[in-house]
Amino acid sequence: MARPINPLLWKGLLGSLVLSAGALWWPGANAPLLSDVARVATPQDVTAVALAKADAAMAPTAAAPAALPVPLPDELPPPRFEKPAFDPFVGVVPAALKPLPVDAPLPVATVLPPPPPPAAPALNYRYLGQMVSPAGVKTVYLARADVMVPVSTGTLLEEGYVVEAIDGEGVRLHYPPMKLHALIALPPPENPSR
Repeated sequence: MARPINPLLWKGLLGSLVLSAGALWWPGANAPLLSDVARVATPQDVTAVALAKADAAMAPTAAAPAALPVPLPDELPPPRFEKPAFDPFVGVVPAALKPLPVDAPLPVATVLPPPPPPAAPALNYRYLGQMVSPAGVKTVYLARADVMVPVSTGTLLEEGYVVEAIDGEGVRLHYPPMKLHALIALPPPENPSR
């Protein structure tokens, strides 16, 4: 639904319209008559006016003599520049620091010891048992905390160790990032003669 226009706005628009019409109808004392303005210039008139202006500009006048060329000096004086108050490429320079008193001891730089060499992760596995499958594949069970981990040759443990071999001595592990080797010993086999 359209809103009604304010009556004061209507009066302002009507007044503007009346004043504009009056200005168009009532020419000023210095304004040219409409009949003088209605005449359109032809291209020949424009060309004639332009040529007349060019001839007038090129013709020497009796009042002004022709200007003589000014000779240039052999050497120019060096330019004088004043130092600027602020250099935008340097930015704000902090105030100078106060020097230390002469009798004050200089601060000693602390030398840190070199960091310790990297170590392989702790091997928290212990032997739990072993089994040989009917196909002859030997599987050893290791325990880490309360978790049983079955391993065979090529198994990758969580810490990054790889099972290289399982033999009579134990489970041979390899840590590739540091080229370290470890062994989880197997208990000796039970004596069947007992």
